[in-house]
Amino acid sequence: MDVSALYIRKFVSRVQLTKNQVVATCTPDTKSRACGLVAVGSFFIGWTESLAIAAITLTTLNQAELGSAGGIGGSIRFLITSISTTVYNVVLSNRLAEEVPNKVGAAVTANGLPASSIASFISALSVGPTALTSIPGVSPSIIAAGTRAYRVATANSFRTVFLTTIAFSAVALISTLFLPDFDPLLSDKVATTLGKEKEKVKNIQTEATES
Repeated sequence: MDVSALYIRKFVSRVQLTKNQVVATCTPDTKSRACGLVAVGSFFIGWTESLAIAAITLTTLNQAELGSAGGIGGSIRFLITSISTTVYNVVLSNRLAEEVPNKVGAAVTANGLPASSIASFISALSVGPTALTSIPGVSPSIIAAGTRAYRVATANSFRTVFLTTIAFSAVALISTLFLPDFDPLLSDKVATTLGKEKEKVKNIQTEATES
């Protein structure tokens, strides 16, 4: 097994799986942990993507088709991103629709908000404090309890999204098993001579003038 393939597999498994699982443990009270994990995870994800792009171009049999190979690789990445983003948005929307009414409704009811005002309260949460104060039967303690419950509900919803990423990460991890060995391609040999474009243009112009 080549060293480059091992590094890519480690990055994919650790960053995509472990990082997402750990972020799923974050709550509204662990902002520093969430920011740190996302920052570190984003750095290593970028590193992994750079290695993937290098692997695509290095293993292209016809080096004259580097642009096409890189373009196809990028298109595949965008396709996977579109699919995963759609799945994440659907999961998040469904979880919010379930978590917010349950958590917020229970919290504000326990603090004395009339049942007839719960729907208005939940709708006003996305508007701001001004909208909350205009709801019949609301009080500062109800607003505080409802806001806290909304944050918890949102965190729970995003937790499900982070856990959903494990499925895509597992597929990516399995895909790394088919990585080719490109260590022998990491040499000083170049596919074409670079840096003499001016001389080529001058020769072409000279030949055109003589003819």
